[in-house]
Amino acid sequence: MQKIRINDRDPGETLRDPRWLAQRLGVSYERARQMGRKAEVPTIRIGKLIRHDPAAVERWIEENTRSNS
Repeated sequence: MQKIRINDRDPGETLRDPRWLAQRLGVSYERARQMGRKAEVPTIRIGKLIRHDPAAVERWIEENTRSNS
């Protein structure tokens, strides 16, 4: 099986499901699914499946975090 590199990330890194996203963001599973369906967070669609690249989610969190400065 050939590993495919997506956006220069390690081809061995696993795409994550909405349950992982919910835990990472501290939101409910339903809210995480909604965010994925509406592409409010970096999302990869595989047919009906919604998956998330952990590195892209981390970048999104950094870009959307407000500082108090």
